[in-house]
Amino acid sequence: MINRISPYRRDEGCLRGFAYDFPEIGLTLYRSRIITDEDLGADWFKAQSLDDHEYEKKFMYFETVMVCGQNYLNR
Repeated sequence: MINRISPYRRDEGCLRGFAYDFPEIGLTLYRSRIITDEDLGADWFKAQSLDDHEYEKKFMYFETVMVCGQNYLNR
């Protein structure tokens, strides 16, 4: 939805899902790992403990949000 307001930079991190940088509005979303809905159904995920499930699920969301001036990262 944010991409409709300001296109995100299509670099390797963005294309893989780790980071989304919206330089025109000074917003970056970051996560250190990625887990998908497909991963939740995978055997490796099902074999983990419930505590591990909760830990892994947090990587469906972004851990860090950076708000800065427009085009700050382009300087």
